[in-house]
Amino acid sequence: MYGLWLLRTYKTMNNFSRELREQVFAEQEGICHFYGTSFCRGNEGLSFHHIVENTKANRKKYGNKRIQSRENCVMLCHVDHSQYVHLFHTKKCKLISRWDKEINPPTKER
Repeated sequence: MYGLWLLRTYKTMNNFSRELREQVFAEQEGICHFYGTSFCRGNEGLSFHHIVENTKANRKKYGNKRIQSRENCVMLCHVDHSQYVHLFHTKKCKLISRWDKEINPPTKER
């Protein structure tokens, strides 16, 4: 029941579409991305978060489509949210690296 409430009423500045939130919720089976780790609270205080932050600068550089994409969305419990910067550092770096290459492909030297 909590999951339905989360999907219907979750309104913040994150701008993930309802369809995307429903997809992530279903893929994660209504529990935190890090369920099973020592501090995770499963489905307590769930919320959706950007791996690469939803800032004006990031939207300008990478485009709103990438920032609001499935690959940039994760659902976390309230405990893991407080640590998500550390937990997603590697994934964030990989996303940024790939997006930078898509935006500015390397040029071939002659």
